[in-house]
Amino acid sequence: MDMQTDYSEKLTELIEIGLTEGSCVLFVGPDLIKFDGLDYNHAFYNTLPDESEKDIDKRKAKFNAVEKIWSFSSSTVKSKFFIKLTDFLKNNTDISNPIFSKLAALPFPLIVSLVPDDSLFRAFSEYSNLNVSFKSSLESNVPEPSIDNMLIYNIYGNIKNRK
Repeated sequence: MDMQTDYSEKLTELIEIGLTEGSCVLFVGPDLIKFDGLDYNHAFYNTLPDESEKDIDKRKAKFNAVEKIWSFSSSTVKSKFFIKLTDFLKNNTDISNPIFSKLAALPFPLIVSLVPDDSLFRAFSEYSNLNVSFKSSLESNVPEPSIDNMLIYNIYGNIKNRK
């Protein structure tokens, strides 16, 4: 047996033990949710007009694709941006995507979400066999995660709070 196979088998064994004991944590990144093959930042940016006097445009809300950072020309634009992005995510996230059911089938007591909305919670709430809580980094009262009480913890906060 070569070293790579041995390592792979030990990793698989550790994961199985961790899932059985409820000691694994799953990190879900924002790239989980795609729109026409693009991450949500790029997809949303593509919906913005180049110029608009009445609406948010690419001059007022700029996206640095390398750093994945947004910048805004004013606080008013920033507030309007969060409202538009919230609507975009809600209207375009397919919570019936099979990836969600595959994730829900794994007994992770704690899922740390890097997705800026509540799409994971909405998707997991579809399964009656799961007891799921959803908290954001702005909330201090976080329940103890366990196999019987899954916790989706949105580490960056929830876009509903415009943070």
